[in-house]
Amino acid sequence: MEVFAMFSSFMEKRNLQNKIYDEMIEDAKREEEEKRRKQESRWGCEWRGNLSPWQYSETEQALLSELRDRALVSLDMPSVYSDKAALAICRQLGMLGKGRSKTGKWVLSSLANARYMTEIRSYLLRYPKATIVNIGNDLSTLFYRVNNKQLTWCNIADESVLDMRNRLAIDDFPNVHQICADPEDLSWFDRVPRNEKTGLVILADTAIRAWNPSNVKSMLLTLNQKYPGSLLLMNCSGGKAGNGKDVFTFYSLNAGDAIRSWLDGPRSRVYAYSYPDKTLLETLDGASRYRMKALHRSGNQILTIVKM
Repeated sequence: MEVFAMFSSFMEKRNLQNKIYDEMIEDAKREEEEKRRKQESRWGCEWRGNLSPWQYSETEQALLSELRDRALVSLDMPSVYSDKAALAICRQLGMLGKGRSKTGKWVLSSLANARYMTEIRSYLLRYPKATIVNIGNDLSTLFYRVNNKQLTWCNIADESVLDMRNRLAIDDFPNVHQICADPEDLSWFDRVPRNEKTGLVILADTAIRAWNPSNVKSMLLTLNQKYPGSLLLMNCSGGKAGNGKDVFTFYSLNAGDAIRSWLDGPRSRVYAYSYPDKTLLETLDGASRYRMKALHRSGNQILTIVKM
């Protein structure tokens, strides 16, 4: 009986210790989540448009397709990237039906935006009044995830894209500007409202793939020589995926080497990511994880970050 009593007492203490330990873990999780929510509240804003569906032209459908992809990721894989603006727009337009591609390519844009969001937010911590220039990225809604109420955001695009952005009320903010221009014609640099001391980010994303390589090089050299401290975000292709499809592609997955060869001096840093973020991959189901790995192995997405 004495042994049994000792064992019972031991188990009671052990259970109490485990309970206290579990409560400590839960408290830590709650504190971490509260900290994350507070940090998240510093960024972004809500889309407040009021839309009704209309008969879309082929051009409009093409523009809306990537917006819809990001909305679908927000529904199916919110851990990858949550684009509430795209989701709200597509809901009002009735565009959230079936029809997801089985290849998984519809997820790539959201994976890229998740990386861009992290990079831009980090940059804005150093340069809160920076100018962010979105060149040729059609219906990008990344502004809604990074707006700190101090930045200046500029969209460089042709008239049809800017008209569509206006129709969708994407740019209805005082710190958002539109410049109607060919993104590949770098004369738009002179039209961007900016202060050289407050920082500059160029969001090129996949638009860069259609450029002539000499123009890509010119933009890199311009940023490197005239805008020290600026940041360039590109989404390149390479390997099998890049072979013969776009003007500006790499025959290997190491995009960084080619870009480094264009830049003089030790100040510039180039980071090329030809593999998806492992933390995000862990949140996907097995089939989706396999597709994302396969798409990246083929070179469908090489996220290239250049810090001048």
